[in-house]
Amino acid sequence: MGLRLREATTLQVKDILSDRRLVHIHAGKGALDRTVPLPEITLLALRKYYKTHYNSKWIFPALGRNGGKNAQYAKNHVSDSGVQGVLRSTMKRLNFKKHVHPHVFRHAYATHLLEANVPIRHVQKILGHKTLKSTMIYLHVTTQAQIDSNDKVSKIMQGVLS
Repeated sequence: MGLRLREATTLQVKDILSDRRLVHIHAGKGALDRTVPLPEITLLALRKYYKTHYNSKWIFPALGRNGGKNAQYAKNHVSDSGVQGVLRSTMKRLNFKKHVHPHVFRHAYATHLLEANVPIRHVQKILGHKTLKSTMIYLHVTTQAQIDSNDKVSKIMQGVLS
């Protein structure tokens, strides 16, 4: 969903607006609230994960040192460093050589939205950027968007010059 790490780790059950297919992000960067789209497949994955713990407050509760046996009663959300550690160990287990951090997934999400021709102002709103300039950093990596634009320009010009 393109969330920042802290936005994801602090997701609460009440933030999932499944009937509207939205997630309410409370006090994101800059202490701003926003809603982001919740794709059906993501909703199903969240429901499946939630069934592993049924914590009444947190989507991602702190599992503790006992393998998550008391996750249902956890008072805290999973820590940022806990997520980073799991990602690091997963990349090591996969023998993946490049450094990967959670923010990479946010970048990939933004890039995919732009390549799918989602208007940049919508991407800005989804990502919670105050300024369009912050969102525009993703434009240079959208090669598919460049190809699509070139095709559109060619079609327009073909109609003009034929």
